[in-house]
Amino acid sequence: MTNFTLIQQRQQLERVYQQSQTLYSGQTRLRKMLLGFLHKLVMALTMPKEPRIWTTLTSQGQVQYHAYDPVDGQRFVGDSETALRAWLEQRYYC
Repeated sequence: MTNFTLIQQRQQLERVYQQSQTLYSGQTRLRKMLLGFLHKLVMALTMPKEPRIWTTLTSQGQVQYHAYDPVDGQRFVGDSETALRAWLEQRYYC
């Protein structure tokens, strides 16, 4: 084989490689987009609509009330159950 033939073969192989990389890159982007869409769809269908409520104890031993509303992303932290109830009620009557 001559150098010219080897150079042509190498250039052809490089073109094939570049084409395969472009195709793979396109598949990867499409795959990422589809996976992102599916993740959002699953989250929308399975995410609870009710507020999540829990309590914690402060370092002084006091009960602290927490709530999270997944519908609008609002959070509540307070010292009394009464304040928590008021927060929950104002969400629906505003």
